Amino acid sequence: MMQIGKPVLDYPVIAQVPISTAEFQKRLRPYLSRVRRTGVPEMEKIFDSGPRGHGIIFKKRAVDYYFVAVHGPPFGRCHEDIAANLLSIMTFVTFPFRSICTSHTEILIMDSNFEQVGELNASTETELSSAWWYYFLDSIPGVREPMDAHALDRSLFRSDIYKLEAELLRIGVRGEPPIESEEYHDSQE
Repeated sequence: MMQIGKPVLDYPVIAQVPISTAEFQKRLRPYLSRVRRTGVPEMEKIFDSGPRGHGIIFKKRAVDYYFVAVHGPPFGRCHEDIAANLLSIMTFVTFPFRSICTSHTEILIMDSNFEQVGELNASTETELSSAWWYYFLDSIPGVREPMDAHALDRSLFRSDIYKLEAELLRIGVRGEPPIESEEYHDSQE
C-alpha cells in the first residue's frame, strides 16, 4: 500500500555477509519481538543459514533503508454499538450491525545493515457495518465495489499508511519512484 520503496525481492543481492548468531538475534529482535513466528518467512528474504557450522548469511542489498511494517490486528480493538447491535439481532440483521475498530501500524526503519535506526507509529479508527442486504449492493453496478478480506484490510490501514508516508517524507526519506503495491499484492495471490 505504501508509495515509498519497493518489495525487498525487487532489489538484487549485492553481497552475502556472514554474521554471528548473536548479531543475527540482535538484528531480528525489534521485528520478531512484535510478530513472533509469523515474521520468519519475511526475514528469510533478508537472512539465510550459511553452510553448516558457518552461522548466518545477511543478504545485503543496495538500499539505504529497509522499512518493515507491522500492522496491528484490524479487528483486535473493536467497540460495539450495543443499542444498534441489539436492534440488528432483533431484526435478523436487517438493521445494520455496527462496530468501530482501531487499527495500528508500526514501521521499523532499519539501516542498510538491517539494524534499527527509527520507528514510526500511526493509529486510525474505522467504522464498520454489515447487514444481510449489503450482499445485494455488490450486484448493482455503480453502487459499491465488492470488498474481499484483503481489500478490507487495505482500507482499514490506508489512513495509517498515508500518515506514515507523510512522516517519512517529512524526515527526508526518499525512495524509488512510486509503485502501486496493491498491484504487487494482487499479483502475489
